[in-house]
Amino acid sequence: MASKVVNNIDESPEGGGQFRAIGKNIQENPGMWIASILIVVVVFASSAAFRLKSEINSREQASAYAVASDLQDPIERVAALGVIADSDSRYATEARYLEGFTAMNEGDFTTAEAAFTDIRENNPNFEFAPDALEGLGAIKESNGDYADAIAIYNE
Repeated sequence: MASKVVNNIDESPEGGGQFRAIGKNIQENPGMWIASILIVVVVFASSAAFRLKSEINSREQASAYAVASDLQDPIERVAALGVIADSDSRYATEARYLEGFTAMNEGDFTTAEAAFTDIRENNPNFEFAPDALEGLGAIKESNGDYADAIAIYNE
């Protein structure tokens, strides 16, 4: 029976039978068609808004990272990088590394050790993880903890 209806539609004397059937369906079920169109529009708009928000966040994160990296005062730099490192920014690991490196150069071994340990435990595949390990070993060594320093250097 379904093929008969299809054949009757396809073979209608006015031509364009399939389009007429769709038009008739729209006339019989306007609420369903309006709801369908609204759903498509909402999904499209939501997707576009999400992508726009992601792009804006990415640019803001990159700007904050660049500003923090460019600060001349090491204490300000450590503080600014710490904020980025504690966020969910895609620059968080790099900021954590620079925070540790800057803190170590300024003699703030507590902050440096925390930053390097965080990289060691949470981002072992980060491109500067070996440098963070070396920094961690140097901190242990400067504190006289030679056994831990050697263990870290051997990782």
